[in-house]
Amino acid sequence: ANYPSDRYYGCACVDDILALWGAGATHGTKMHNTFDDLANLVEYDRVNPTNGPSAFEQLFQSAQYEDYHEKHYFLQFCQQFGIISGKRRFWRTELLFFNDVLHFSGMADGIVYEPETDSYIIIDWKRCKGGLIGDPKNPRKPVNQLSAASRGQGHPVFENLRNHNTNLYSCQLTLYKH
Repeated sequence: ANYPSDRYYGCACVDDILALWGAGATHGTKMHNTFDDLANLVEYDRVNPTNGPSAFEQLFQSAQYEDYHEKHYFLQFCQQFGIISGKRRFWRTELLFFNDVLHFSGMADGIVYEPETDSYIIIDWKRCKGGLIGDPKNPRKPVNQLSAASRGQGHPVFENLRNHNTNLYSCQLTLYKH
């Protein structure tokens, strides 16, 4: 990488690149562990109500997470997804699954139960550097004007999709759904 804007600018060897990747993995692991803890506490509090601050509130407001801004994304998810209101509830975190007929396996970060439809929703936490919101001052080219390497992932079915994490994760979750 020869330009300061390149992701690997300043990397002199493979170890420097591996260190960058390791830092991203560390942040992702911290987010997953935090979200697992918070999800489990939400359910603990639902089953064990108290008159004072809940276990979730205590951990959420603790010094341990004082400067950890991603906890607010978890709270926002719970509010928007109906966890806080009781419409849905966490059923399980970190669930391994396998289907010996389809030869399909994986791990779900969370499973949410929806009593109204007696159905389950697979949750897969993702952490994206820079977030998911586009910049309106810097609009993107239409997909059909992008190079082949910037769209499609080498398969005609996907040629109208940008190659970025939001689309890749959305496809992954759709596969889980079906």
